Amino acid sequence: SRFLLVILTMAFHPPAVADAKAQKALDAAVDVPAGPANVRVTRSVKRRKIAEGLLGAEVITEAEYGNHETFQARCTADATGGVAGEEEPAWFAPALAAALDANIAGIKADIAGIKSNIEGIKANLVNINARQSNMVAIGQSDPLAPLIDGAGNVDPNFPATLGALNTIMTGPALTASLTFYGQEAEGSDEDRRTQFKKFIGIRL
Repeated sequence: SRFLLVILTMAFHPPAVADAKAQKALDAAVDVPAGPANVRVTRSVKRRKIAEGLLGAEVITEAEYGNHETFQARCTADATGGVAGEEEPAWFAPALAAALDANIAGIKADIAGIKSNIEGIKANLVNINARQSNMVAIGQSDPLAPLIDGAGNVDPNFPATLGALNTIMTGPALTASLTFYGQEAEGSDEDRRTQFKKFIGIRL
């Protein structure tokens, strides 16, 4: 019932700390719900570990950290059906380890996503510089700066000079280069050559 849920929420409300920023960090990182019990245990452990770090940084007090230890023990006792300090049942340690492993896997996935975004930003910066260099290419012998794709690869058919782009690159090569950079090749050879020039930053 709603009344029982309120009672459980009050009973397992995580302890507060005086420092507002520390409190915000604890609440944002780990929300300890009213149930189920095994989820409360996992999250109370994470919250206590964060509190331990805050204690080491002298952001919270020993007493505030002690409250988090007590809270973890209370959540553990509720999950095991005993009292704080009682030995956990055989299922508890594997279940807790599995839950923590799942959380770690999620964190690793987030880090991988961040790394991918950083690589994308790096590629954008390289391509901005390349396009700026290509903007001043006027003579047929002027060199062209190659662009890279999202993985940092350079088109193996990228023309070395403006002259090579104007004379050597034919329809199939232009199509391959546009496709390499994720562009849709359309129209005649000259249309695709113009499209490629615009893409790499050459002034028309």
